[in-house]
Amino acid sequence: MAMDFSLEVETSMMPQQIAELILGIKGFQKDSNDNRYFWAEGLSGGVRLLDNISQEILREEVGIFANVRVWYRLDHSEYEKGMRNGLRAFTKVLQQTDKDAVVRLNGDDIKLLRKDGKLTLNSASFSDENDAVWRYMDIPFSDYEVKNLEIGM
Repeated sequence: MAMDFSLEVETSMMPQQIAELILGIKGFQKDSNDNRYFWAEGLSGGVRLLDNISQEILREEVGIFANVRVWYRLDHSEYEKGMRNGLRAFTKVLQQTDKDAVVRLNGDDIKLLRKDGKLTLNSASFSDENDAVWRYMDIPFSDYEVKNLEIGM
């Protein structure tokens, strides 16, 4: 099964601007065919605008508005590096935006939610263990809560 992660976020930035933010992270490279696509160890991804139907589905499922999707697909042979690089990309974008956002796995499993300025990490996805893939220490925000996040919260 493919593991596709997405960050849906409300922002005034255009996909190209977000891609440039991500490409400024050490280890990220531009796809040779399209400036909105990128790759790094363990993942390949891109940035695109959300269409109206996707926006409405997101609003119904998660209760937030977003207009841009940043996504990546993991390379299973480099799972841990891909997961950490993906989190680095998502948190870079979140640092440059302040509106609602959600990180999901395969469009369902919520990993992180920012709603009404409040950041919540899914307790099932993050850990304080040094060898965990997504660690609290890798979150560049000081103000967040940790709890179980499920669709239909």
